[in-house]
Amino acid sequence: PAFPLWGAPARDCEGGIGLKSIEWHRAVKRYLLPRLGDGWRAHGALLYPVPFEWLWCGLVMSTRPGSQNFQVSGVVQLLAVPFPAFDATCSVNLQHAGGCESWELPEDLDEAGPVMDKVYQRIVDVATPFFAEHGTMAGFTSFMQKEVRNSPANLRFHEKLFYAHLLNDDVPAALNTAETIAAYITGRDDPSPWVLELSDHAARATAAVASDRELVLRAIRENVEHTRTKLRLRDDR
Repeated sequence: PAFPLWGAPARDCEGGIGLKSIEWHRAVKRYLLPRLGDGWRAHGALLYPVPFEWLWCGLVMSTRPGSQNFQVSGVVQLLAVPFPAFDATCSVNLQHAGGCESWELPEDLDEAGPVMDKVYQRIVDVATPFFAEHGTMAGFTSFMQKEVRNSPANLRFHEKLFYAHLLNDDVPAALNTAETIAAYITGRDDPSPWVLELSDHAARATAAVASDRELVLRAIRENVEHTRTKLRLRDDR
């Protein structure tokens, strides 16, 4: 699923009530970035380490309209998959990992220290190990293989696994995944347009990778740039 899971990534806005991403950003700059050290980028509702290439590991703050309560999820997203939203397939909720406590960001930034201390500790205790386990191509591939076994009819999972196999240079596994996708389409009377497009991309990529892997990588890099643009991800601080 894409976000929102609990609410929605906070948007920058001036009017209305409730937590704004600019308030979260100010709290992050004051209470988190100095403790996280160099190599982290923060903007809007996002906080993430840089640089990154195929995989993005980061924190997404979400909230409900009109509320100062918020949640933070650690997300590992394969940017090679063209997708216009943050994907919660490989994610962990920092609050749920330590019990379902309520986090509320005070409107007065000077009073935000205690709750931001909790967020920081969950980054250290929960998000960082999660990123270490799943934020490599080997770790992410292993995660998606388990997801595919648990939900074999979910083509979104097969799609992620297909691109992961390509980036791992595992052509036989990528071909097998492409065949699974094609077989799914054969068994459906009216597959959706994105499923047909996925099948076409998978077939062309597996046909080309054996003879010209660089061509396939260039196409995947275009996917990455498209996804980064849609998610407004930047490597600079």
